[in-house]
Amino acid sequence: MIKLFNKDDDAGASAESELPPAVDRLNKLHKIHSYYPIGARVHYYPEFHENIVLDSILIAYLVDGNIFYSDSEISWKESGKRKIMVFTTEGKKEQFDSIDEFQFVIPASGGSEEKLDYFSKETLGRNSGLSRGNNITIIADNRGSRLPIIQTTVSRRTLVKEGFYANQEVVLLDVDTNSFMLADQRSSYRLHTNLPVSIRVRETPDVLHCTLADFAEHSVRIIFSEDEPLATFISIDKTITLNLILPEQNKSFALRGHVFRRQPGHAVITLDMIEKNGAFSRMDTIDSLEVKTLLLQNAIASPDDIA
Repeated sequence: MIKLFNKDDDAGASAESELPPAVDRLNKLHKIHSYYPIGARVHYYPEFHENIVLDSILIAYLVDGNIFYSDSEISWKESGKRKIMVFTTEGKKEQFDSIDEFQFVIPASGGSEEKLDYFSKETLGRNSGLSRGNNITIIADNRGSRLPIIQTTVSRRTLVKEGFYANQEVVLLDVDTNSFMLADQRSSYRLHTNLPVSIRVRETPDVLHCTLADFAEHSVRIIFSEDEPLATFISIDKTITLNLILPEQNKSFALRGHVFRRQPGHAVITLDMIEKNGAFSRMDTIDSLEVKTLLLQNAIASPDDIA
């Protein structure tokens, strides 16, 4: 079960709830700002489709109708129980001691949606899920084992007519400051294993033998030797096909996805396809659960290994 690091926040929740909503919202935004600064690369999935993760960037904040593009212009100060947000632009300061509306501004297209398979694109539908009224879950870079997550709703899409992003289509996201949480990645159903697997990179027919280190709902981490020639082909966004054989269960799986994170000697692959009847199709939750269930039966991976 995902654990939330909100115990410390709960202690002050009753005190904050006594504040006017516009003030309370700004106090919560003070905590959120450090995880979601302007210019931050983020990941998101639309309409609770956790298995379809796309990339984006926060290009601006919209605060009560005022747009701000630079995080270096933001500072904070306190006044009693209130947090005050200060924007300094060209030497002029604008202070907000309460806000009624706060929005993230992201590009309408980041390019990562073009790499999705046909079934994922059909699932998202028009505008890659960024249609008015849709729920968009925004994920920031992890802090240690903590993963910042916040819920937003598409307010509208618009074309920027002037300024830094002239002619750029953007999406305005209403931010639900009450939804912010820090999820513990160590307890997010990750199963640790030590199984031999092989992978192929689309650019070469060669096979790289490596180790499956852990398996989550829609991602795996593999370990390999950097001395292997094929290791140089493993880079961010590369398409990877992973072959997993479970001899104890007389089962095998071919899984396909993209390199999400790459560090010396290991990589994290986000999975979105599985081979069935000789053809690849979208990997559903039931497919992921089948793989995990069989991994749990394997002698090298037991329930005690779940972190």
